[in-house]
Amino acid sequence: MPPERTATTRIAIVGGGLSGSLLLLQLLRLRGPLLELVLYEKRATQFCRGVAYSSQLPYQLLNVPVKDMSLFGDRPSHFHDWLRQQGIAAQPDDFVARRHFGDYVQATVSEALLTEDLHSVTLVTAEVNDIVPQVDGLRVEAGGLPARIVDKVFLCTGNFPPAELPGLMPGVRMSGRYIDAPWDGSYLAKVGAHDTVLIAGTGLSMVDQAMSLLQQSAFHGQVIALSRHGLLPLAHGPLKSYSRSTAPDFAALSLRELYRWFISELQRAQQEGSDFRGVFDRLRPELPLIWQG
Repeated sequence: MPPERTATTRIAIVGGGLSGSLLLLQLLRLRGPLLELVLYEKRATQFCRGVAYSSQLPYQLLNVPVKDMSLFGDRPSHFHDWLRQQGIAAQPDDFVARRHFGDYVQATVSEALLTEDLHSVTLVTAEVNDIVPQVDGLRVEAGGLPARIVDKVFLCTGNFPPAELPGLMPGVRMSGRYIDAPWDGSYLAKVGAHDTVLIAGTGLSMVDQAMSLLQQSAFHGQVIALSRHGLLPLAHGPLKSYSRSTAPDFAALSLRELYRWFISELQRAQQEGSDFRGVFDRLRPELPLIWQG
């Protein structure tokens, strides 16, 4: 029998990247009161992807292995299983391209929308300009479209754009040669065959961009990476797990207490032949509590 209809809760999600998509998936799993969900994303190409997973560059990799990237805590192999279904060879400890994870999120959300039989979902391609309190809820104004009245708004707007380099002259910014957000890879079409490319920073993003440039068969130029310390990312070595001590109440810990606990756990991990990565891996399930605290 169909569920008995009750009062509908109206929810707006501002931002359709990973956070907005995860929230949408979790809300759709609720079998309680009916929900009327509206997901706003100003860029159609970033629905279910956001900035981080919109890139189509093969050398922009996830910084977390496949085994830890499932969208569902109760289905830890979900992402790995999806990769195998798509014919993508990957082991649980592999670091795959970010575009694969974007495809996975998009496919998972699409499947959830196709099979949804309780809640209603509307996807809106528009930028939210204002949220105004009303007697009967919150009025969401977006891109010249008719305003919507909702009961709750979740802000899932992601990271802010990167800051400009200090001391940057206006002429450099306006030249078209300064790329402040390289992650979608669109700049590659503007790089000449024998251009010299300067990358500010030598972290993982530098590796992504340098590899993406060098794999272009038409590019024969030079890549220069510049940073204050000139340090490169360290390679991932084998990781031995460790047995964590009794977990405290993370939500109740002060920052100083959390730091002391972490240092003691780091020492414990090192004594057992592991390192800080093992500590962080064991902390992943506790992250929501730590942030709430």
